[in-house]
Amino acid sequence: MVCSYDDKYAKPIRKYRGVGATYKFMEQMLDEVKYCRNIVKYKFNKPLKMTNDDENNFKQAKECHICNKKFCKTDKIVRDHCRVTGKYRGSAHESCILNFELTDKISVIFHNLRGYDSHFIMQQIGRIAKNNTYINKKRGGEGNED
Repeated sequence: MVCSYDDKYAKPIRKYRGVGATYKFMEQMLDEVKYCRNIVKYKFNKPLKMTNDDENNFKQAKECHICNKKFCKTDKIVRDHCRVTGKYRGSAHESCILNFELTDKISVIFHNLRGYDSHFIMQQIGRIAKNNTYINKKRGGEGNED
């Protein structure tokens, strides 16, 4: 697992061969989701740190630093900051901030998944989704988030 914000949260490659390897892989993926959520929740939630220069920049801003569109009188302008460092990034539309937040999504990349192995992985995803309360809750079912 690679953390794009801080290498100390990255993890080495895990390998497993044997019976139930696909199921083990999927279980480990769900463990990584929980790990990443905890990192974001407890480590990547720094409050905004504004200098006087930052405050002046905010007050004088004419356009959103995210979408580069000019502010209108009806726009709600907010202070954007990095949740990892707390540093002020710039003035932004409130709607742009909502689309620019840290995500709890994990990108998974498979090399050459078109072949037969994809069948095993899709089967295990189905089994885990059926039995996992976290996934079922996200899909609208009952269960604990953890």
